[in-house]
This record gives sequence, C-alpha cells and structure tokens, in this order.
Amino acid sequence: MNPSPPPQTCRICGCTDEIACETPDGPCHWVEPDLCSACAGLQPVLALTPADIKALELAPEIGIKLNACTSFMLLGVLQLADRHPDLSDDSRATLRRFAGILETHVSKTDNLARLARAGWRKNDAPPKLSTLILPDGTRIT
Repeated sequence: MNPSPPPQTCRICGCTDEIACETPDGPCHWVEPDLCSACAGLQPVLALTPADIKALELAPEIGIKLNACTSFMLLGVLQLADRHPDLSDDSRATLRRFAGILETHVSKTDNLARLARAGWRKNDAPPKLSTLILPDGTRIT
C-alpha cells in the first residue's frame, strides 16, 4: 500500500486544493507546483525558513530601555496600528498586550494615565486633553 503524497501547498500563503484562496476571479489555481495564482505576483523578498522560525522560538527575551517621550510616541503608533482594518486578531492581541505594558510604565500620574488612554479613543483625545500644558508653560494643541 503506497502512502498518499502530501497535499500540494502554496509556499507563500499555505493554501491547498482543499482550502483555496478566494480571488476576484474565483478560487486560485496552481501556477507552479508550490505557488498559487493569488500569490504568483506576491513572492516575498525574503522567505523565512523552518530554521529561522525555530531560532526565533529559542531566542531569549530582550530588554528595551525607552525614555518617557519615546514610550508615549511608540504607544501612539500602536494605538494607530490597532485601528487598521486588516490587522489579524492574534496581532491585535499581541499589540494590545505590549501597549498595556507601555501604558503601565508611562502612567505615573493621573494626568499621564489619561493621556496614555486618550489615544485609544476614536477621536484621539477627550475634550479635556485637547491642550497639553508643559511645566514651562508651553502649550501643545
């Protein structure tokens, strides 16, 4: 009894004959033994190998030191990225966990905590935070 061959799988997206990509023209088709028509023009500049993935899994945690201003800027970038409609649920969950860590570190006072949370609002800032007044009297609107 001969074992059945492994299913044909796209090297880019991982689709198979059983689970094809949906394109405007219908399900994808094979243009090469391991490349579907939906991915034919999307070949990555750099494809990660199983060894690359294993190296990432075994890599130790890294520590990053950020000053408060950089932390707030990074938090703002994460808050904007969270609004992207194509962000996957897994990526969104990871983003929010990391943003939560940043929020905790920068929220040293009630005002700073309010400022950190403001970026999660659709309008980016509640009315009370429309002007930021620095200790030297500088106003940022």
